[in-house]
Amino acid sequence: MDDNIGLDVSWINDQQRIQNIQSNYCREPVDNINVYSLYINKNSFIDKITCKKQVVTKGVIGRDIVLGIIQNNKTNASKKYKLVDVVLYHVDLEPEHLQTYSQIDDIQTSSRNFFQVLPIVDEIVVPKSIFIFHSLNSLFFMYKEADTSPHNHTIKSILKPTSKPNDAKKKHTKKVRISLHNREHDYIEQPRRRPRKTRKNVLSVST
Repeated sequence: MDDNIGLDVSWINDQQRIQNIQSNYCREPVDNINVYSLYINKNSFIDKITCKKQVVTKGVIGRDIVLGIIQNNKTNASKKYKLVDVVLYHVDLEPEHLQTYSQIDDIQTSSRNFFQVLPIVDEIVVPKSIFIFHSLNSLFFMYKEADTSPHNHTIKSILKPTSKPNDAKKKHTKKVRISLHNREHDYIEQPRRRPRKTRKNVLSVST
């Protein structure tokens, strides 16, 4: 008897319930759910997939727990990742539709309707489902490898280059040509181009 202590015999109960499936069609709360973390590299290929069980309390995974899952899985194999999607796979068939669904030829295509994209930072509601689908219901956290290129840290310095203290004064220096045309000695600003040598442009002082 002592050897049987600690053994997981829940599968026996599941088998018995499956044999009596006609009387076990009702939906039931989900006690735990598989949480998959998918790590996608910069080339959009999946590098690694991990799976852990997560307890579901009264049909909800709290926001703090969701944030903890994200925080604990942002780094893998010394690489940093950014969460891009959270997806719930939940078989929400009504009991009366179970027999009809079992007769569908293309189960893979029809099962796409069971995927639901969720808000990234929020509590996750896991609705009730028929017990035979509890092991299929899953959460997927998809992480994309973060870009850690050096240029990401030098953008600010590129947009604001350093300048010497005397540069500002040089930029505001303005050349002015002065021409004296009358006795009052008016100062007139002339264009920068070199004037032609004509009588009108020769500097002269009337006496």
